[in-house]
Amino acid sequence: MQVDVSFEFAKVYNIDTIDVVKGQKFSFQVDGDGRWFSDNDDVLSLKVTGKEAEASADAEGTTTILIMDESFAIQKTLTVTHGHWFFFVYTKHFCDVITIRLKVGDNCQLKYALSRQ
Repeated sequence: MQVDVSFEFAKVYNIDTIDVVKGQKFSFQVDGDGRWFSDNDDVLSLKVTGKEAEASADAEGTTTILIMDESFAIQKTLTVTHGHWFFFVYTKHFCDVITIRLKVGDNCQLKYALSRQ
């Protein structure tokens, strides 16, 4: 079974695992019929309508979603991880762009110097 995921800004095809920002809203689309099970956890809200499911990452953590056929055989397992991610973009000149992705709690030290000749 193929599962695609759509965000406001992008669509990703045939996923098994995704990482999303806490508070992110997105949707899943499947190419077949199935029953969705996510154990009604507090981490992810999920509303299934036919072959599409609207989702929202409500808290930090990991959710496993199972899509099963009518005999309850697992057709697809999805893992969704939610956390606080920050994206920093630095532009000094029109063509100089630096993107840094950090997760809260990461222990890092950044040293960067940009020089233009």
